[in-house]
Amino acid sequence: MNRKLRTVLIAVLSVIFAVSAYMVISYVIQYQKGKKNYEQARALVRISSSSSGTGSTPSASFSISPAAPYESTMKTLSGMDITALQRVNDDIVGWIEIPGTAVSYPLLKGTDNQYYLTHTWNKSVLSVGAIFLESKCSRSLTDFNSIIYGHNMKNGSMFAAIRSYSSKDFWSAHQNVYIVDETGVRRYEVFSAYQVSASGKAYQIGFQDDTAKQDFISFCTHQTSYKTGVTPSVNDKILTLSTCIGSDNSVRWVVQGVLRGTAERSYTP
Repeated sequence: MNRKLRTVLIAVLSVIFAVSAYMVISYVIQYQKGKKNYEQARALVRISSSSSGTGSTPSASFSISPAAPYESTMKTLSGMDITALQRVNDDIVGWIEIPGTAVSYPLLKGTDNQYYLTHTWNKSVLSVGAIFLESKCSRSLTDFNSIIYGHNMKNGSMFAAIRSYSSKDFWSAHQNVYIVDETGVRRYEVFSAYQVSASGKAYQIGFQDDTAKQDFISFCTHQTSYKTGVTPSVNDKILTLSTCIGSDNSVRWVVQGVLRGTAERSYTP
């Protein structure tokens, strides 16, 4: 290899290294900013950020024990100050919590499904985005199938944790998903977890009749990676959590739960 070629090769490798280093540093900065951004949200609703493994505990807060029975968890969550978040951003529907995981975030609903891919709960521009409800779904979660999206972040934040539902052991330890809003708490029992295309049946919203609903239920329970023994009926309400897997975003991982109980809000400003 002559000296000129060696010089060119070194220059090319130096550029590649510099670009790679820049991208890594940029990701780290984005993750750190995202962490601080959502710690602010947890402080407002008075939930301990330590419950999701992301930082110190703000004053006058409460924590969510992953080992607590669901009745106790619902009572604790009913004390969250959701209206404090809504005063910052009225796109906030409530809060989503899966105890013992990093899923502890504000739940938003925009006018489309693009804005909160790159904006957080207080509309800051960050790559972590937000956890948000399908724009065509009712913010009161009264649809037969309510769909919630979140990024699968490499640092384990946002909806990365729902990928762990590929393990039945993980499901056994995290069977409930909780949604808190200004009216109270909803508990959803997880009944299915599976891989699906971005345009798959799991994303169906409109249902003409009970036959269509039963067909949807049959699809979900057939696709699931393992049997949970939980089967919804056409009279139930289903929650579908979705995150991307793979590099082209054409394949998704979904976790689905069925509404199994509610608790009234107990927080008093």
